[in-house]
Amino acid sequence: MKYGEEIKNTAKKSLKNHYFRNIIVVFIASVLLVGGYDYGTRKVTFTIPDNKYIDSITIDNNITDVEIIQDSLHILKEKQTKINHKYTKGVLANIVNEITASDSLILGMVNAVNKYIFSGKLSSFIIMIGTTLISFFFFVFLQNVIQVGKARYFLEHRVYFKTKMERLLFPYRVKRTLHLSWILFLKYCKEFLWSLTIIGGFIKHYEYLLIPYILAENPNINVKDVFRLSADLMEGEKKNVFYLDLSLFGWILLDYLSLGLVGIFFYKGYKECIKAEIYAKLRKEKKEKIKNGHLLNDEYLFIEWTENARYLEKNFSIPLNKQRKWLKVDYFKEYSLSSYILLFFAFSIFGWIWEVFLTLRVNGAFVNKGTLYGPWLPIYGIGGICILFFLKNLRSKPERLFLASFLLCGVIEYSAGWYLETFLHTRYWDYHGYFLNLQGRICLEFLILFGIGGCAFTYIFAPILDNLFQKVKAELKYILCFCLLGCFMCDQLVSHIYPRSGENLTYEIEEKEK
Repeated sequence: MKYGEEIKNTAKKSLKNHYFRNIIVVFIASVLLVGGYDYGTRKVTFTIPDNKYIDSITIDNNITDVEIIQDSLHILKEKQTKINHKYTKGVLANIVNEITASDSLILGMVNAVNKYIFSGKLSSFIIMIGTTLISFFFFVFLQNVIQVGKARYFLEHRVYFKTKMERLLFPYRVKRTLHLSWILFLKYCKEFLWSLTIIGGFIKHYEYLLIPYILAENPNINVKDVFRLSADLMEGEKKNVFYLDLSLFGWILLDYLSLGLVGIFFYKGYKECIKAEIYAKLRKEKKEKIKNGHLLNDEYLFIEWTENARYLEKNFSIPLNKQRKWLKVDYFKEYSLSSYILLFFAFSIFGWIWEVFLTLRVNGAFVNKGTLYGPWLPIYGIGGICILFFLKNLRSKPERLFLASFLLCGVIEYSAGWYLETFLHTRYWDYHGYFLNLQGRICLEFLILFGIGGCAFTYIFAPILDNLFQKVKAELKYILCFCLLGCFMCDQLVSHIYPRSGENLTYEIEEKEK
């Protein structure tokens, strides 16, 4: 590619500008993409209803979806089906699996039907169908749309040094969620159908490559025009961009060998910067030559890079009074006591939903995770509040906030694990077998996840949630805090008297550890 080295060099410089902010944005987007479906899959392991693994096959990326479906249906006849990944232990392992190779939507539905037909359990069928539907809506309205937000962030970042991470939520703020989700769903469907022809899927992948960037520049563009614009911009460039992708194979290999760490801390962000530079270059060269090029109308995204300037939203085509103000983030804000209480429960409930959903995906069973009976995991809430309260002076330095969150969450999790094992004589998580674990109570990959997750809560989710809390009347907010605290204390008391245990919930403590 003639300009490949130029683009890569520019992308590296762009990534270095507020490096850690870029890494956090990519990581947040990747986490939101967990559970997503794509028209390809890497590794599938099939099980019989009693969950004992009996066989596994590895699917080549060159095999079409038709062949994958045929293989799956053949397995169904033998009453065996279970989707699994290469890395089976840890939340970070799930993230790495999903980023590198998503499941197939069709296989997900086939798996649900098989659970019903061959297990004879209506509850299992309902759970699997429910999970598939939730995954579908998650895919359409979040996973797809967040691509536009990610594209918007990196387009702004390439010329504005002070771009905020909140730009990741750009599509939702400008109230174009339904419009964008429809366009991107059509893009997915077209790519899937073309992938059945193998070579057609490859061509269309590159033909539609710039659609998220076009929508990030102008989210008002209609379906017909956005597909036409992407095709015109990529005309004669597909092979060049393909060669550029091939030149990144070394980074992909390093990402694989590092179990995803190179991807998290360099490659993923680097690739996003490259794609933004590709779009900027092709737009500059072809805007005046292609039909409807005038629809690419946000010239403020393509000025010369400057260190002190910030993108002014008044220049954007959608007026400020028609945007969702509560999505505007101020991560230096001070939180009230009621906000801390509500954020504690928000983080705790999020942690519970996260772990329940992962258990449902991996084991095919609903498990009420945690030491308590209610839908909350207080260790998430405690960690989140401690980060917001004790580390607020580090908010201007993302890399320091990450390191401090890494260490703080490690202390909290290790202490909680020690307390539960010492006084309740049970273990609710076990990291034995994970790389660099300490007595099975903490491990490196989870600490990395908590460190970056702490940054995500600080810079995006906590400020947005607090904006929503401010819309609630003070009296109602106090009542809500009081009720939540009351239920939580009762749950703590009952759980202390009748500790919870069971399969997929607690782990045995070996005699030598006691």
